[in-house]
Parts: sequence; C-alpha cells; structure tokens
Amino acid sequence: MCLREPIDCPQMPDHSPTIVRPNIEPELFLFQGVRKDDLGGSRPLKVLIETHGCKLNTADSQRLANEFVHSGYEIAEGDGIPDVFVLNTCTVTHVADKKARQALSRARRKFPQAIVVAAGCYAESGTDDLEALSATDIVIPNTRKSEIVQIVSSRTGMEWQGEVGVGDEVGHLLGRTRAAVKIQEGCDQVCSYCIVPKVRGRERSIPKTAIIQQVQALSSAGCPEIVLTGTQLGSYGFDLEGTDLVDMIRSVLEETDIRRLRISSLQPPEFKDGLLELWSGVGKDRLCPHFHIPLQSGSDPILERMRRRYTGAGYLETVQAAKAAVEGCSVTTDVISGFP
Repeated sequence: MCLREPIDCPQMPDHSPTIVRPNIEPELFLFQGVRKDDLGGSRPLKVLIETHGCKLNTADSQRLANEFVHSGYEIAEGDGIPDVFVLNTCTVTHVADKKARQALSRARRKFPQAIVVAAGCYAESGTDDLEALSATDIVIPNTRKSEIVQIVSSRTGMEWQGEVGVGDEVGHLLGRTRAAVKIQEGCDQVCSYCIVPKVRGRERSIPKTAIIQQVQALSSAGCPEIVLTGTQLGSYGFDLEGTDLVDMIRSVLEETDIRRLRISSLQPPEFKDGLLELWSGVGKDRLCPHFHIPLQSGSDPILERMRRRYTGAGYLETVQAAKAAVEGCSVTTDVISGFP
C-alpha cells in the first residue's frame, strides 16, 4: 500500500473537463444522438459504467446511470458494446490509480469507437496523469461530476434533460441487488495518510427529506436493501438544523417501508447516545446487524501520528458496546500495515 503525503488543505480546485482525443468520427452518429447499427438502422446510444472503490462511488454511479437514462441513453448490459464508457475511479492508493489506468486502456482496446470518460476521485487528484493517457477522451473531476451527462451529451448530440429528480433515481443498480444512498460527502478529519479530503472536499450533508424520498422510491421500485453511505457518516447533520445521524436513521425507518437498511461505516467516536438502541427499537429486524468500524492501527502513538481521534482501548470499548447491544452482530474493520 502506498500511503499519501499529509494533506494540510482540503480545498478542491475548480477544474474544467479536458478533452484529450479528437471527436469520434461524425458519420457514426445520426441526428439527436442515435447511432447507426450494422444494418444501417439506428439505435439509442449505450453507456457502460464501471465503478472502482467505495460504496460512495457506487451511489454516484447508480445515480449517474439513472441520469443517463433520463436523457435518452441505454445502459449497456452483458456483452453489449457501449458508445460511451465511463470509469468512476478511486484514488485511495497507488494500486487504485494503476487499476484505473489499466481499466481505461482496456476499454479503449475493447471499445475503439466509444467515448472513454475518466471521472471520480482519481480524475480529481491525477488530472495530469489521465490527460496524458491516450485511451481517455474526457477527464471530469469530482468538482464537476454533476455535469458528466451534460458534458458527454455535448459530444454525442443527445439533448441533456437535466439532473434526475428524487423519484427518477430508481431502476438502475448496475448489476447490484442493493442500492447505495449517499447521505453526506466530504471529510474535515484530514487524517495524515488520506487523500479523501482533497478529492471530495469539505463535509456536507444531504437534506433528510431528500434521503427519505429516495429510500422510499427505491423501496417502491422493489429494492430490498439500501446502504446509507458517505465519507464521514457520524458528521451527518452538523450543517443542517434539527437533525443528526440517529434522527435521520430513525426517520428513514419510520417514514419508509424499506425492508433492510445497512449503515456502511462508522468511526469509534461516532457511536453516540441513542445509535445502538435503534437496532433493538424502531430498526429491529430491519437494520443489518453489521458494523464496519475502521481501526487502522492498534498502536496509540501510530494512531496519533495518523491523526485518528480514538485510542486502541477506546476502539475495543466501541466494539464491545456494539456486540452487547446487538446480539450476534458482525464487526469488520480496516488496518494499515505499512504506516508511515
């Protein structure tokens, strides 16, 4: 694992999308963004989205798929050949960066006529690397990810229909049975090894009403399980009035009929009063009995150098509290073996 340099400033630059290859041959496209097929007819443009990294990227990709469909594209499935290939990248380690470059190059070889788009976290941190990659047509950093469909449509001739509404964010889970719903994004923690604050920016919460509406829309569409995901879940609501993580989870359970709700990841200090009681209360038999609690190191001096906000003893207390409150629960973790 390659650990990143310490990050002192989590501000995100305002990048513009960079086109590094000429436009696709115009005769491949007909008016309004349909494409000629092998028999001389036409068909809607197909999009293939590949996702690397965390559940937050999964949530972004699922939303992106629905926005493409909202603007008239089809999602490529199975062995279908796409007209647009989008890679939602991860950049948490140098291995993730290498995997992204390989995936983009593989897509260029496999789909030589497709528009190849690099998006996500590596597009934010490694813009220059991806600009230099001959496989890539468009590089769109996280600061402009809401414009991906609009930018791609300017190349294909499709008419962008605007961002999807809450009720439209259903139907395309990209081969998964679980839907990922983003409740917040960004991180103000600035751990010494982590690049996330640089590529995802400051913490900001999604309004509770929007989360409830999205969860219910997904449940009504037949989705059996939803993962509430974000970068720093315990900070949810700090920038909103009258809510926090416990209140938001309780409201989702009380105001939707979702059958199964999973909480993606929590730091030890984020197990606040009232959280664990949800599993035996309003969330009984609906909240998944699983906790992902990152450890990173069992050494207090290393944790301090990492800028983590707990001790080894505090971590164990959190795990013991979870196991006492939720009988038979499972606990998973992350450990960095090579710091610094």
